[in-house]
Amino acid sequence: YVLSVASKPYSKDPTVRRPLEYSMEKLSHVMEWRQEEGAPEMIDLVALANGPESAPEAVENPEKLAKAKAMVYTLNSGSMYWHGLTKDGRPVLWLRTNRKPWY
Repeated sequence: YVLSVASKPYSKDPTVRRPLEYSMEKLSHVMEWRQEEGAPEMIDLVALANGPESAPEAVENPEKLAKAKAMVYTLNSGSMYWHGLTKDGRPVLWLRTNRKPWY
């Protein structure tokens, strides 16, 4: 990701690469977003969802267990993911409709 951010043309002058300060600012915003949205806790949620329902944390906090199971179900479906870039350097969202749980 760092290489992707730093190697793109600068939006204000496409003939030059992004300045280091601009790249650092973008990366800083990504890290703040990850923290705000709870990305560091995802590993713990996956472990909780894949563990026994009789685990102390699961019994003490059933809402967290439900959230963990929903997140793991979504991640396991693999129906949407970002892969590749367009000619303009924008990410491509792939949607695998056969893996979506259409109700």
